[in-house]
Amino acid sequence: MMNDDQGNFRHLKRNINVPMALISTVAGLLGAIQGSVMRGFTISSSIRGLFYPVTLLYLLVAVLLAALQLQSLNVAMSIYKQTQIVPIY
Repeated sequence: MMNDDQGNFRHLKRNINVPMALISTVAGLLGAIQGSVMRGFTISSSIRGLFYPVTLLYLLVAVLLAALQLQSLNVAMSIYKQTQIVPIY
C-alpha cells in the first residue's frame, strides 16, 4: 500500500534526473555547515552571552539548517529504497 506522498515522490523521481548521491550529498553538506554554525553559536554565547542578537541569529540559522537537512534526507529516503540511503549520525 502506498500513501499519497510516496506516489508524488515516485512521480518526482521519474521527472527529474537528480542522482541519489546528490540528494544525500546535499544533506551531508547541510550537516557540515550546521556544525560550523553551531561552533559559532557556542563561541558567541560564551563571549557575549546567550541573548546577544548575533548569538540568537546563529541559533536560528542552525535550526533552519537542521530542518533543511532532515527534509532533504526524508525526500531521498522517500524516493529511493531505504537500503540505498542510510543516515549516519
